Amino acid sequence: MIHIFLVIHIIAGFAALVTGFIAITTQKGKGWHIYSGRLYFWSMIIVAITAIILSAVRPNLFLLFISLFSFYLTWSGYRAIRWKNNPLPGIAHIFDRLLVPLFFAAGIAMIGLALGAIFELLHHPLLQKTKIIILVFGIIFAALTGRDLALRIGWLVKTKFQWMFEHIQGMLAAYIATFTAFLVVNVTFLPMAVVWLAPTVIGTPVIAYWVRKYKRKFNRPNPSSKQSGKKNPA
Repeated sequence: MIHIFLVIHIIAGFAALVTGFIAITTQKGKGWHIYSGRLYFWSMIIVAITAIILSAVRPNLFLLFISLFSFYLTWSGYRAIRWKNNPLPGIAHIFDRLLVPLFFAAGIAMIGLALGAIFELLHHPLLQKTKIIILVFGIIFAALTGRDLALRIGWLVKTKFQWMFEHIQGMLAAYIATFTAFLVVNVTFLPMAVVWLAPTVIGTPVIAYWVRKYKRKFNRPNPSSKQSGKKNPA
């Protein structure tokens, strides 16, 4: 059974890499982008479920964190585009209310583990070896989920196009995390820190670029509204 779950996990992970790449590189809001994005979302659900099952038998805390992190980011990106600024319905609302604080706590726990290793309070060999990696991902995880929690509570105010920015950030960050997991499993000739952190270092400016691009697009004055606002010279 474990072998079967491992095969399913690998197939779903590969499907997520392919469909995520298609969604990123195709025209936004059109057929290929929409369908590949949906396939990516469901692939990531399978990846997360199988990761939880496999980690219970073959403990790998860090790959479990990255799988769940990828899923959360995928959910936040899908949620943003699926319901935009509208309230979530029924089960989706309950799921979201439970998921956000749970994953915020996970991010804080990652930071706590890393600091415990840094200050020599925790002495597990693998934890000592990966403490900086866990700290970096813990900070990113806590920051993203903390922002989502603040939006849910009402401490931050949603802008008109908040759903678009959340969609871009969630989906691109999820793909970075998915690609990171792929590299960690398959690339063994580079230092561990490079394999874990390089996708984030490269991908974060890409996310910032796309968010700025769409902010400029949405904030651009509408020529037709300017024209309608002109006074009649007569």
